[in-house]
Amino acid sequence: AGVHTIHADDAGRTKPPSHNIGMYRVQLLGKRVMAMHWHVHHDGAAHWRSWKERGERMPVAIVLGGPAVLPYAATAPLPPGVSELLMAGFLQAAGVRMTRAVTVPLRVPADAEIVIEGYVSHDAGHMGYDPRTDGPLGPGAAFEGPFGDHTGFYSMPDRYPLLEVTAITHRRDPIYPTIIVGLPPQEDYYLGKATERMFLPLLRTLVPDIQDYDLPMFGAFHNCAFIRIRKQYALQARRVMHAIWGAGQMAWTKAIFVVDEDVDVHDTASVLSACARWCDPARDIETVRGPLDILDHAAPWLGAGTKIGFDCTRKWPGEQIRDGEPTASRSISSADRERWAESAARITGIDAAWAPEGFGGWLFVIPSGHGRPIAERLAGQSDSAPFVVVVGPGVERGDTEGALFHWCACCDPGRDRLHGPAGVVFDATTKKAGQVINSQPVRPWPPIIQMDGPTREKVSRRWSEYGLG
Repeated sequence: AGVHTIHADDAGRTKPPSHNIGMYRVQLLGKRVMAMHWHVHHDGAAHWRSWKERGERMPVAIVLGGPAVLPYAATAPLPPGVSELLMAGFLQAAGVRMTRAVTVPLRVPADAEIVIEGYVSHDAGHMGYDPRTDGPLGPGAAFEGPFGDHTGFYSMPDRYPLLEVTAITHRRDPIYPTIIVGLPPQEDYYLGKATERMFLPLLRTLVPDIQDYDLPMFGAFHNCAFIRIRKQYALQARRVMHAIWGAGQMAWTKAIFVVDEDVDVHDTASVLSACARWCDPARDIETVRGPLDILDHAAPWLGAGTKIGFDCTRKWPGEQIRDGEPTASRSISSADRERWAESAARITGIDAAWAPEGFGGWLFVIPSGHGRPIAERLAGQSDSAPFVVVVGPGVERGDTEGALFHWCACCDPGRDRLHGPAGVVFDATTKKAGQVINSQPVRPWPPIIQMDGPTREKVSRRWSEYGLG
């Protein structure tokens, strides 16, 4: 739903400049009580903190329906100070008609289907929760979740503030709009693709080195980005990585691949092939500790972990790590790929291994049991692919897209990366909560979203009724 909020400093203004629309989820807990889920990085959470500092409840309006551009505008990664209402008006070439809410000091879209008004508690909740003291919930907080999210996994329950409903208004015979999220591609994936294309000029304004970029489907928005540049000096790709990690919502990107201008960033095989050819895992990988998306369950800490960058550009003088080290590309043949896959498949505890054609030196492995021992054994081999990804049994042999999805979702590059004489191995298998790996913890691990049998059967049976069969 589109959640409308304002900063506490703008209370009382007819048209508060801080008016924000965010796309946050709200869980119904009772007839007039809901849990408000927003991440610490979002504008809605920042507004909530401003009201909390005053010791006051925050007015909120949850808007369902209205102009078709509003749900998209609420998700758009606009710069601070740029209104989502302005964006919506620009997209539909006409302003959004607004009217006063009934019980809260906010303006809401006059053409909405349903408006839920209320106040969010100020005395407790996720944004005020101190993770160092696992104390009891305050009177104004509740556990929200679990929820099947766009990540393809269920986000685990956590503390979030309560919203007390004060009024519900609606049109005559209102339509309740909704969206399906889950393993990509779902509806939200295409919203993300629209953002990718529309915001390329803005991203190039922030990082002029970028020619084009792609957010591949397996990365579920925030987990991966392919970046194309026209390289002009040594280590430029590293500069671009760090610029992206500081650019608005792109800052949550976990994995970045930077390629030269002759590589098609909209073709996964081309990017990973360039990575295998030009990226030396011992020399051309950049890692940083920093903030991650709150929904990243693989992060050792809530919203905090390691991000990784792959410099897949041709190497220039000055990029070697010692004098005389060659900067030539790596040549990989089909015989190499077959040898790596056959060698891995012979290891006890590995069910399947494949090195897909067109992906260069990437090897994917499915173990029959725990992934870490297998990852360690593969890392110790002197003749193996430069990039090895160990995934869980939920991936079928040969499903490279599924393996990449699990790699991005289930691997923290700091905790789950192992270097060996041949290259780098990533442990992207399911992990057990409470484990400590490489001195970093494993948090509660959520299940992947799966449609149950009866639901799948019903959808298949009624497919033609929806005009899609």
